[in-house]
Amino acid sequence: MKKRKRRQKAIGILGTRLFIITFMAMLVFSGIYHFDKYQFTKVIAPITDIAFISNDISHYKELESVNRGYIDTTHFSEQITKLTQERRDNYYNSPDKAISFVTRQHALIKLMFWFLAVALVIIVTGFPMLVLYSFYQEAFKRFRRSWKRINEDKKNKSSSNIDYFEFARSIKRIQ
Repeated sequence: MKKRKRRQKAIGILGTRLFIITFMAMLVFSGIYHFDKYQFTKVIAPITDIAFISNDISHYKELESVNRGYIDTTHFSEQITKLTQERRDNYYNSPDKAISFVTRQHALIKLMFWFLAVALVIIVTGFPMLVLYSFYQEAFKRFRRSWKRINEDKKNKSSSNIDYFEFARSIKRIQ
């Protein structure tokens, strides 16, 4: 009967630990989600979009200069104007100050911001995952130790008593 209560108590403690760790994990994941969402929407995506738009503008400028005099290049000029206007309206003059600030910087600084944002996303996502994993692992390790202690046989305890009695007998023989 005593073993059964100890087992129930061990399972209850494990359940409580897992509930607390899971609750903390949900809070951590919420923070990670909002941080990563901010990094993606304010830094990574705008810089990537600007890079693709600039690449398209360069491509149309090259097509325009190569084909000038051979075919009508007004289509290329219209695309260049459209992409330049899109870049200016959506990124450089964005109502969001973070996007506007990041996209107006020099190309090397944009690249530095992009790499920093990606590194932060990896660190902010990876480090808490490792910490939470170690918390879960420690909770199960403690449960296994207590479960093992609960299920130890009485034989081990009695054998230690037998060793003591044998030790006492040997001392008496020596005397």
